Amino acid sequence: MIHEREPRLIIYVSEEIHKKLKVLSASSGLTMGMLSDAFINYVLRNKELTRRLIEDMGGRWIEQEET
Repeated sequence: MIHEREPRLIIYVSEEIHKKLKVLSASSGLTMGMLSDAFINYVLRNKELTRRLIEDMGGRWIEQEET
């Protein structure tokens, strides 16, 4: 699943995480857009910690230069 926001920030999450976000959305009354924005804001504020967590779980952190 892809969560995207301008300026160009794309976060790919697993289907399992996406399903958990949907459950949280349904139970909290927040929209998926609100949850996505909160998730992206967290990543931006805690970029280095998030990168380490992703890599520790076997994921990849990829940064691309703007073209």
